[in-house]
Amino acid sequence: MALATASGERAAAVVELQVGPRGPGSVSASPAGVDLDNGNVAVTEPCDRSDGGDSCRFGYEQGTTVTLNARADSGRTFVGWSDPDCPGTGSCTLTLDAAATSIVALFSPLKLAVRYSGDGEGGTVTIDRQANTCTEGGADACFELAPRSEVRLTARPAAGHTFQGWSPGCEPTNAPTCTIGVNDQPTWAGAIFDDDEALQLPTTIKVQFRLEKTGDGGGQVTASKLECGDECTAQFDYGQTVTLTAAPDSGSVFGGWNGVCAQTETTCSFPVGPITSVKAQFARAPFAARVVGVSVAYGGSRTVVVRLSVNEATTATLRLLRSGRAIATVRPRVDPGTTSVRLRVPKRAVAGAYRIAIAVAKPDGGTLTLPGRNVFVRRAR
Repeated sequence: MALATASGERAAAVVELQVGPRGPGSVSASPAGVDLDNGNVAVTEPCDRSDGGDSCRFGYEQGTTVTLNARADSGRTFVGWSDPDCPGTGSCTLTLDAAATSIVALFSPLKLAVRYSGDGEGGTVTIDRQANTCTEGGADACFELAPRSEVRLTARPAAGHTFQGWSPGCEPTNAPTCTIGVNDQPTWAGAIFDDDEALQLPTTIKVQFRLEKTGDGGGQVTASKLECGDECTAQFDYGQTVTLTAAPDSGSVFGGWNGVCAQTETTCSFPVGPITSVKAQFARAPFAARVVGVSVAYGGSRTVVVRLSVNEATTATLRLLRSGRAIATVRPRVDPGTTSVRLRVPKRAVAGAYRIAIAVAKPDGGTLTLPGRNVFVRRAR
């Protein structure tokens, strides 16, 4: 897609910014884009979706830097952005380099709307805390709660009725009490009584989730619908739980997520929507080398065998010393893992105690000297 100039010439490619305020508030963007849902006219009003409507879709030239500002309704509160690189409640600045970018602004309180099956006479639902009640079209009960709340709902059948289960989203679905996360406006739960049919709850918006790998190391991040190189995007239903798994390459270590999950955990689960962007950091592992063991092999010749373990390919230097003087030297290439390096003892060398001096080249320059080892060499046959 591209915008046309006044002369009709083709302009730069246009990318989409999806702005999704969830809750009682609005979001303004500077510079203003064009309204992709209204004939590409210039945007003149903030994006307001207090009623839980779909995201606003703004168009910009690719590479544009946009600053977003959130404003809560009177008596309400702005909680934060869905991009961890926009912490706190200040403005959020994004560079629009992807074909589509989603950003969500969470306001408080959000509505938890509960619908009962059938004619609504089968029972009621209570929650595990004090909460203001509210109204929502199509809901039999409605509560105002802070975003990211984990709420326990309990179904209470009326006399002569039975509870059958919950609609997906409140888990477990087959127990009278279930737990649901409040992240959307509104968040819907359904209680099914007697032999009533499953409830059809209102659908939510879709958001574009973006994963980016950073750092000087290498690794893979996998999840349902995601197989990433350095960067990838995928569309998810708002509130859908995604589990990311990070696996560093050989010679790299996982450095953590950018504030979304615990730094040391290689598995990260969260609801998409309240989170729309995650960075996974991989760092180059510090170079490490060690001597696993030293032995002497006898046969047609006398050979000192040194087992070296390294985490990156390198060159080793082994010297056989007698009274501090080198009488044999080898400089083999050593691959990652454990390698047996062989150093042949000269035929003229007498039986006795020798010392093996061991050094390896560092990948970034310089030399790492490893602790030497003493060996006893028998006389040649």
